[in-house]
Amino acid sequence: MQRSPVSISGDQNKKSPPSTEWQRVLSKRLETYAGSPTCMEAYRRRGIREKTIQELGLSIFPKRSTITVENTKIRLPAGLAVPNWRVNDLWGVIVRQFSGKTPHCNIKGSARVSYHVTRLERVEAPVVIVESALDAAVLYQEAGDLIHAVALCSVTIKPDGYLKTLLGYATQVIVCLDYDAAGKEAYGWWREYYPDSVQAFTPFGKDVGEYHLAGHSVRGWIKDLLDNVSRGERVPARPKPEHQVYLASDPDNLQAVIEHFHGLGSPVGAALKTDSTDDGATHDPRGAKARLLALSAGGCSVVVDLEKVSSSTIEGIQRLPLVVYDGLEFSETCRFLGFNPGAVDCLTSQFSTISGEKWGLEKLSQFRLGYGPSLHHADFEQPHMGESEKGAAALEAYTCEEIHALQMEKINRMNLGGAYRLTLEAMPAISDIRVHGLPVDVPKAEALAEELHKRVEVSKEPLPQDDSEALRWVSRLLEHRSPHTGRIHPRVNVNGTVTGRITFQEPNLQGIPRDHRVRELIAAPEGYVLVGADYGQIDLRVAAQVAQDEALNNAFDKGVDIHAYTAAVVFGTDIDTVTPEQRDQAKGANYEIVYGGESKLLKQAQSRLKRAFPALFAWLENQKSKVHTAFSIKTPAGRTIHRELGAGGWVNKLYNYPIQAGSAEVMLAALAKLPQHLSGLEAFLVHCIHDKLILEVTQEQADQARVALEKAMTEGFLDRFPDGPTTGLVEATTGANWADLK
Repeated sequence: MQRSPVSISGDQNKKSPPSTEWQRVLSKRLETYAGSPTCMEAYRRRGIREKTIQELGLSIFPKRSTITVENTKIRLPAGLAVPNWRVNDLWGVIVRQFSGKTPHCNIKGSARVSYHVTRLERVEAPVVIVESALDAAVLYQEAGDLIHAVALCSVTIKPDGYLKTLLGYATQVIVCLDYDAAGKEAYGWWREYYPDSVQAFTPFGKDVGEYHLAGHSVRGWIKDLLDNVSRGERVPARPKPEHQVYLASDPDNLQAVIEHFHGLGSPVGAALKTDSTDDGATHDPRGAKARLLALSAGGCSVVVDLEKVSSSTIEGIQRLPLVVYDGLEFSETCRFLGFNPGAVDCLTSQFSTISGEKWGLEKLSQFRLGYGPSLHHADFEQPHMGESEKGAAALEAYTCEEIHALQMEKINRMNLGGAYRLTLEAMPAISDIRVHGLPVDVPKAEALAEELHKRVEVSKEPLPQDDSEALRWVSRLLEHRSPHTGRIHPRVNVNGTVTGRITFQEPNLQGIPRDHRVRELIAAPEGYVLVGADYGQIDLRVAAQVAQDEALNNAFDKGVDIHAYTAAVVFGTDIDTVTPEQRDQAKGANYEIVYGGESKLLKQAQSRLKRAFPALFAWLENQKSKVHTAFSIKTPAGRTIHRELGAGGWVNKLYNYPIQAGSAEVMLAALAKLPQHLSGLEAFLVHCIHDKLILEVTQEQADQARVALEKAMTEGFLDRFPDGPTTGLVEATTGANWADLK
């Protein structure tokens, strides 16, 4: 392990390292986890190789803990632990936390000094100053033979005596702080006190780490920087979009634009800008007025003033292969303009498919392209455009076009095309939920609220838990009603969970309790009914498919009550003699198998269950055996779920996540099939709850909608698991309200 970057004589540093005991205890803790599989995986995700980890003594604190040094308790947060060695003293430990308000922190007792790493044995060399110790580690790995890498660990920290001495010997000083407002502002101090220093930013991404992770050559960038500085040339600025922007303000002009883009045959970036009158509670898209539509392809952007063209005029963009940042939001707004854009390519879904995360457009643009729309929209403004928002719209459309090409190349290279299309094709049906909204029986809701309030007034006591929960939900349903429609238009999140399930916000409609008083409030208006269907034991069916358990699949194929079947195995009885109590206990055991659990019954019946479902339990044991070696999980569709470092429960997630993700993918496939089966019917999706879909349909077409829903959901399951048994898979029912649906 490298402990002394270089020896600096005449060190002006007047600070002292921590006590010998502090160094001993922290060194021991660092050595405990250094080189562990979790440590190696954590740094690998940041592009830091094993040799670098070993040379710099990089370690990890896998979970939060507390140590005691000289009667002082010291909290160790979960995160990447970077030791700051100078000669043979441990001056501090810098932690890149897995979670928390501040990404970086110094362990209590650490000296507030800079972090310095290099492969050079001489001090007379260029110095590159960055913010993060991990960025310095990347510089050491990629260009440590060319420079001294120094991390300040915060833009507010000024050079300590050691760094001042090093800078005195430096042949060049390059200040490369993070590409954000704080990083730009902080360079003012360096320009004042080190006037010969040069400010530089990575061409892409926020910092050196992001630039490296995006696949760019850090070494090549450093060499170019050094060459430019040595020749006295200006450091190249970040790339800026070079684009022509035009304004389409009349129908004929717009039609010509659409024909032009259609003729290109390439993806067209798109952005919609609205004036929202959203009151902050209902989130009804009808409260937003679309003002600008920007389209970008083939070297130019066109901004359409929607106040000057009719909705029928812009329907032609349906023919264009559009690329947008948020597909759901774009689709919803377009539908209120009078046309349905269908399934449009979506940057958020692409990035989520690749990484499992959702980034804002600004961050994604900096990471992929090297600039962010909010920082550079002025570069797009044209004299004839007038308002800067038009330039911003044009740049967003251009950004979508450019990022799409980069991300689709990566999706294809990673063989994730199927997983991405699965999400994309489900978008039109999902947007129905927000566009049409969930119907609420307002008079009944108000009456229930009044009744529950009166109970409190009369009894002078708090309501029982069930009544309190019911009142809370009645209030939320009424609060989130749209003033335009009287319905609830929630925010919908595709891939809202790590396993890919759909979630809702404002309100969280999946959290509505099973209380029939509350579910009765979700009621179809006069002349309409609700049609609902859910998958029967979908997680167990997916488990049977993933594990290829013949016995479990055969039981489903024969239409056997799977919980009664398990009860017969557990209690050693015939399936016909299983009691309701035994079935309920076995049902709990079944879900413990899938979700993780160690009830007394499951432990007692373990050997019997293994004999009954050998392939399932063999798969479970194989997944559990990977707890110390596997740091990611593949879903049935091929998407990767990475282990959340610092979080617990990984052993259960190893088998639960593939099953839950498989169920989520089945639902997405069903949603993709739904529009074609509902074609010609006055029916639309109003809710999606894990394994259940609810439609609103005219009374006359209820039977047709019920058949269509069953077909779409069955085809969705077979789309993901072609050999899966479908007996008893889906059964749709009809009712006046949600409580009536089975």
